[in-house]
Amino acid sequence: MGQNASQVIGIACENETDNHDIIGFHLVNKLCWVGAWLRGKGYDIECPNHEYCTSNTNRHDPLSEKDLGNTNKCESVNRTISTYLPKNKNFSRNALGRASAAVLKVNNKRDVALAKTLKAVGCGLGRKSRAVVALKKIRKREIYDCAYQKSLRVKLNRLKARKKQAIDFLLNKRVRNRLISGYKKHQLEPKLCQNSSPKEFVPQPGCSSWPD
Repeated sequence: MGQNASQVIGIACENETDNHDIIGFHLVNKLCWVGAWLRGKGYDIECPNHEYCTSNTNRHDPLSEKDLGNTNKCESVNRTISTYLPKNKNFSRNALGRASAAVLKVNNKRDVALAKTLKAVGCGLGRKSRAVVALKKIRKREIYDCAYQKSLRVKLNRLKARKKQAIDFLLNKRVRNRLISGYKKHQLEPKLCQNSSPKEFVPQPGCSSWPD
């Protein structure tokens, strides 16, 4: 993992728990990606010794998976950004705002992200407001749905549905092949029938008129 072979990170994870926490890592870094990103935005940043600089990270310090990021989190961010910024539309004015809202939603969930956004613009929600009650219900439903989708019964039902879908596809494919093999060109147009001469004409189903 790195940019132009200038960053190398080795990670050690434990397999005793379901969390698979990171218990150690080794970092060899010649380029600070935080500083590079800030310099790309036009800020005058010198490495090391600036805030969150990765060039002087101690390789013996503990590092959590949240700090490094993971594949599921990256995929979730990509899906959310694609939802907030669809490719078939142009957002010339508020593209950065929509992208920031997408990342805020992924990191804080829907209810906390909305509360933080409203608080930032000076429209904080009251503790007993209807909006807060509705957001709590949405959060509770999302937690329940997430746990339900991970249950063994749902996984088995999903597997059975996929098998049934594959079998139906194969059966429909065989039926389509039979129909296509029995189809004759221009069979619905008498004037364009290939066997148009009276001696060699063979009646074809679908023709609206027949020669005498």
